Amino acid sequence: MRARSCRDSTYHQSYGRWNIDRNTKDDHIRTLFNNDRFHTVLHMTTWKVLSYLFFAYLVVVSTFALIYLIISHFDGCNMGIVDYREAYYFSLETMTTVGYGTQDVFFGRCWSVMVIITAQACCGLLIDALLIGVLFARLARPQTRASTVVFSNKAVLRRIRGEYYFMFQVGELRKHQLLETKVRCYAVRHHRTLPIDAAGCLDDANPPETVHYQTHNMRLQHPDDELGGALLLVLPQVRARVAVFQKYAIWSVICDCC
Repeated sequence: MRARSCRDSTYHQSYGRWNIDRNTKDDHIRTLFNNDRFHTVLHMTTWKVLSYLFFAYLVVVSTFALIYLIISHFDGCNMGIVDYREAYYFSLETMTTVGYGTQDVFFGRCWSVMVIITAQACCGLLIDALLIGVLFARLARPQTRASTVVFSNKAVLRRIRGEYYFMFQVGELRKHQLLETKVRCYAVRHHRTLPIDAAGCLDDANPPETVHYQTHNMRLQHPDDELGGALLLVLPQVRARVAVFQKYAIWSVICDCC
């Protein structure tokens, strides 16, 4: 696995994306994704979602157009459909509820036409509901709301009253503030373990073992994570402070990363 996160957005901010290669081509893994198809579709790009929905819309219209053409040729039903083009127009009018321009709006009281039109109307309602739901979820996703929550480009290590702190700033640019905002900090590092022999001493003959991409929680003092780590982003500058050392315990792994 290859992971990388960059701060290459506007104003030295991050897009919130990790460059991680996931091997999801296995059939068993794809089955897990298909168990939640709504979020699988929701996490696609907007253009891909629109392309799939428009393609499904055209498939439904074209399929029902073929059914109408068959009914018109074999049952008649006074539909007045001669070729597939007219059948496609009729299917599109039914799907979009534009209105009919046929010679008999009751279709000779044929049951087959009534059943097919009802089925197509239900399919149209389902596609419209799916399209509206997916587009609303895409436009209202919270990831884009976080674009105006900015972090300082530089972080500092500062000594205050004999204790060291890892400090940075965070603030909200919009005047419509977020309520109950909470902050969490994680350190991602490569953990190296020195080899130990049977006698409990360092084994210089063997190279150290490295475990990649280990995530560690970092304890916050300001705001206090024991109180939920809530922030009031209405102020222009809010300082988040992570304790590096305490008198009796090491709270974070900054000392291992430096």
